[in-house]
Amino acid sequence: MSELLESQKQLYEKNLKLFKSRFSELYKLLEKKLGNLPENVEVLSCKGDISKKTGKYNNQLLHSAYNPEREGEKLLQAEISKNQNADVLVFYGFGLGYLPLAAAKNHKNKTLVLVEPDVDWLTLAFATTDFSEIFLQNNLIFCIEADIQGVLKLLEKLGLKNCCFVKNPIFQDHNKKYFQDLNSLINRNIQKDSINARTLKVFSKLWFTNMCKNLTHLADNPGIKIYKDSAKELSALLIAAGPSLDRILPFLSEIKKRCILIAVDTALRSLLEYNVEPHFVVLTDPQYYNSRHFDRLQAPNSVLITELAAYPSIFRFNCKQILLCSSMFPLGNYLEKRIDIKGKLGTGGSVASSAWDFARYIGCKKIFIAGLDLGFPGKRTHTKNSTFEQNVFSQCNKIKSSEYSHVSALYGANTLYKTDYSGKEILTDNRMSMYAWWFESKVAEFASLEVATITPEGLNIPGIKKSSLETVLELPKNEKLILEFVENPLALNYDKKSLQEKLVCAISELKEYLASTKELVEKGLKITKKTGLTKQDYPEIFFNLQQIDKKLVNTEASELISLLFPSEEDLQACLDSLPKIDKMDVLYLEKENLQKSMLIYTKLLEAINQYEKISFPNFS
Repeated sequence: MSELLESQKQLYEKNLKLFKSRFSELYKLLEKKLGNLPENVEVLSCKGDISKKTGKYNNQLLHSAYNPEREGEKLLQAEISKNQNADVLVFYGFGLGYLPLAAAKNHKNKTLVLVEPDVDWLTLAFATTDFSEIFLQNNLIFCIEADIQGVLKLLEKLGLKNCCFVKNPIFQDHNKKYFQDLNSLINRNIQKDSINARTLKVFSKLWFTNMCKNLTHLADNPGIKIYKDSAKELSALLIAAGPSLDRILPFLSEIKKRCILIAVDTALRSLLEYNVEPHFVVLTDPQYYNSRHFDRLQAPNSVLITELAAYPSIFRFNCKQILLCSSMFPLGNYLEKRIDIKGKLGTGGSVASSAWDFARYIGCKKIFIAGLDLGFPGKRTHTKNSTFEQNVFSQCNKIKSSEYSHVSALYGANTLYKTDYSGKEILTDNRMSMYAWWFESKVAEFASLEVATITPEGLNIPGIKKSSLETVLELPKNEKLILEFVENPLALNYDKKSLQEKLVCAISELKEYLASTKELVEKGLKITKKTGLTKQDYPEIFFNLQQIDKKLVNTEASELISLLFPSEEDLQACLDSLPKIDKMDVLYLEKENLQKSMLIYTKLLEAINQYEKISFPNFS
């Protein structure tokens, strides 16, 4: 690294003073590292204007040799044209700063996020380009030497869909891996959000129906919070239902003496075949077919962890106790706040993610994993005695063989080859790769935990170490402490009656909110149906609708209704099906906006009407 030249120091000090004034805490963190230029960089005067600077990195031009400011404006505009509605401009590196400078000059209302993992490149930019206009930007964020998880969390708060990513490859060359990993992480999150939106579209009504049938359990069942951080001296074994579990099953009775066993719903049948009841079973998927994993099973010594949207028959399962984790859905969240917060678990698309997060939630510092294959080792899909395997053989016939079902499972979701923990090839698919990414991100987030797999045949998840069955069996026996942990005294002192009274009050309050919201919606709908309007009428019409919308956004019922409100895609489809307004009409825009408002109020009213059909419990 080289030091600043005398000719660069004046500009550098000016920029640094502005940086220190606006980002004093960040300046303190970076102060001792600032002042050095990166290696392999040559600063040059522009050919058209020697007062302006450009540069080369590894003999490649970072910016135009003639007019880097003009080039920056063109490149930025090209990126913005890909996402014109974005309010956030995210710069993956920024070279000498000409692109964020163009953004500050031409997009003053947008938020600028400058990401740079190497502080020397910040020094370079400060020493060559005047950042004064950038520091005048109202919303400006510097992510200097920030880890990629931190950058991701920031961008999630700003809204990933609301971001336009400015990614000039030459600005990333000095730390390609950082930017590649960040880009991969962001793309996975965008993909995850897209999957969540599709899932919500398909299952929202099922979740709503299940919750309405299960409301009494909010008062009747304790939450997982009674176990929070109470297993700090214990280790846990997460048991998933991958094929590799078969090798571990014969040893689970011994492992149970040493670890808290936390099994996913799909693995329970296999465990019971070996006369092993796990300490905890986790079921968080609300679909009917997930409830079938418990068909004709009982585990009187196991604690079941589920959520309010689970299929209602789950609450009749013969087990030691049923605990609730906090609901992922608005109605459950609304009532929990008024009755009893149950305790939140992470969800990464598979029940195994919730089971892992429970092990973390209760305070285990060592979390072992078995059967979390997230792939098809040996071209198999599940452990032998799982519900899936049993159903395959019970449902096969001459036309649909067991091999047909296995092939459908293996190749039904864009399969690809990756590696296991021993470096061998394993067949997996995009869906399970997404699950693996969730575990990777969580293990990175909670880096103090020791997370290791004892079934290395599964998909290699960065951050999860390779261990062995022997390592777990060598742990000291801890049956007494484990039993004391499971026999939680807080569960015995659970005051159902008090919570039932709170639930009744919360439901009464909910009905009032829904009634007042319905009144607002009907008022707005009536306004949108007015006919014979002239151009002079519309300003007052839209003002009144704006006042109604402000009240709707601020009401606590708005989030509840969102679960039953159509997705953006479905709403657009409804709009497209409405009678077309003549674009030559002088009132085209006014009529189009009014038509859209009418549709939104209609859908809001439909959602409220579904709530009014709920048969709420009264505990009388």
